[in-house]
Amino acid sequence: MKNYIYGGHAGHYKANLHAHSVISDGALTPVQLKELYKRNGYSVLCITDHELMRQHHELDDESFLALTGYEMSVNSPGIASRYKTMHMNVYSPVQDNEMQVMFNPDDVAWLIRRGNTDVSAKYYGEIARKEYSAECFNRIISEAGSHGYIVSLNHPVWSLLEEEDYRDIEGIFAVEIYNHGCVVEGMDDDTASVFDYLNRHGKKVFCTAVDDNHNAFPEGHPRFDSLGGFDVINAPSLEYGAIFSALKNGNFYASTGAMIDEIYEENGNIYVKCPPCERITLINGGRRTDLAVRTGDAPLTEAVFPVRENDLYVRVEVTGAAGKAYSQPFYL
Repeated sequence: MKNYIYGGHAGHYKANLHAHSVISDGALTPVQLKELYKRNGYSVLCITDHELMRQHHELDDESFLALTGYEMSVNSPGIASRYKTMHMNVYSPVQDNEMQVMFNPDDVAWLIRRGNTDVSAKYYGEIARKEYSAECFNRIISEAGSHGYIVSLNHPVWSLLEEEDYRDIEGIFAVEIYNHGCVVEGMDDDTASVFDYLNRHGKKVFCTAVDDNHNAFPEGHPRFDSLGGFDVINAPSLEYGAIFSALKNGNFYASTGAMIDEIYEENGNIYVKCPPCERITLINGGRRTDLAVRTGDAPLTEAVFPVRENDLYVRVEVTGAAGKAYSQPFYL
């Protein structure tokens, strides 16, 4: 029996799960963002404006779906350019929803100073007081989870996070393994080490690759921050529930350009199939790796790796000329 790490359904939907529009601090309208992504082969977009969740069902058509979510932040005390900050994307299980968790009007004060006119928010419970602590982060994640939301940990490098900041987080859905907006601004937010740290310590989190785009620079400019990191979601249909379920269950992979057809475990082996690439790597929770490398003129399109007795989990990286793809972890 095949146990799919990625695959099993007919639909493969390219997605950006982190984007900003004029609703917060982005330069493009939601419609302009849809036009940009759809003409570049994307089927799914989540506009995660800062501190404000807005649904965008008006963007939907037969080949494009808008997910509903927002980005919230909790800042440590200090100088703005140097304090640590915990940014999390909160994704709604249903599209027609604008209810936020642990909202405080102070969260949108900076948007008002920027001239944003509609910063009204619908929220659960009372006005919340947030402080930079693991207890607060976990309260946010727990409150979100109680309403069916899933929560990601965003751009750990840009946020100046250290082990002490994320080691006690519980219930996070995913961590951004790649954030294109941060990379084009000079922050090397390629954070496989954070992803593996969390999984080595039993957190069982997935990984995403995102743009986090604000579009201050036009397409073609070296600092254009769209179309760099993406996820490919394997689901039976391009319907909200099916896409959300595939995300929640980890049937997707993260990428900076390389692609994957399927990955599955069967009879103690991991099978990987992909378009032609340069190398396929199996990574586990320790120091061991297995590696398939293209040699000569023959294309490398598949690999088979044995699962070892002491592997905690395994995950796959596919590297090609266009970039790298990261599978989700498979726990043994």
